Amino acid sequence: MTIDRTHPIPTARWPAIHGPAVPTVSLLGSIPAMQSTQRRILSGARSYDTTESERTK
Repeated sequence: MTIDRTHPIPTARWPAIHGPAVPTVSLLGSIPAMQSTQRRILSGARSYDTTESERTK
């Protein structure tokens, strides 16, 4: 009689290794987003799409 090893035994190892991946990916994605926002603010770009004539009305 052989032991069926197709399903792994649940352990704390998998979440301990893969759990930090979620905040890490989130942090790495937020860095370029913050940089592009800062560049837009420094360049004077507007967050909405209007022409100069519409802004002066």
